[in-house]
Amino acid sequence: MTTTQTALGFSIATPFSTPLLGYVALALALVGIAASVAHLGRPLRAWRIFLGLRRSWLSREALLLGAWFPLLAGAVIQPNFIPFVHILPFAAAITGLMAVFCSGMIYIDTPRHFWRPSATFIRMGGTVLVAALLPVAPLAAVVVLTAKLGFEHSQQRTTTPSAQILRTHLAPTHRLRILLGTCALGAFVTYYVTNFTVALAAAAALWFAGEIAERYLYFRAVDSAKMPGINAA
Repeated sequence: MTTTQTALGFSIATPFSTPLLGYVALALALVGIAASVAHLGRPLRAWRIFLGLRRSWLSREALLLGAWFPLLAGAVIQPNFIPFVHILPFAAAITGLMAVFCSGMIYIDTPRHFWRPSATFIRMGGTVLVAALLPVAPLAAVVVLTAKLGFEHSQQRTTTPSAQILRTHLAPTHRLRILLGTCALGAFVTYYVTNFTVALAAAAALWFAGEIAERYLYFRAVDSAKMPGINAA
């Protein structure tokens, strides 16, 4: 999930950055989609997603991701035989954003307080937005990431069961996430001041590691181990 959201953000930034970024986005998208398929209990029955489109956010997400990848590949490679190839980046961005929305709704629909709409879309949308801003507007990425870190930190200061889990069992992971995010902020600023490519690479690596930790906390700190799609008691 984090990998595909990062790929989406990078792909949105590609028209305003280097073409190499598009290939990075394509590679990340391939890894993310492959991991999603690997999580299926019976991958050979994946065709059954079409049967749940009316009611299942998971089916909608899978279908949109399946449409997004070839659109992204066409936008990056830009083969001459495809008519209207210039609209592929826009189509890929819209399709990818719709897939992220469906990803969020899988968990929002449970429903769980920790997975409420504001918390879910701040986390997932923040990942996409920082990835899109990082290569082209590092200071804006700093602002968005700072706000995202502040929100995440505020979640463990409440009296909810999830906050208690974050303050106790998951406290080391939460501190690591904040540390990685803070180091990424410093690397963002360094890149803005020096324009060194190595600083950008360090910022991206630190930020991505922090996002992986953030998503781990998102799944582990939920106050009840219900599967997506099953209503809370």
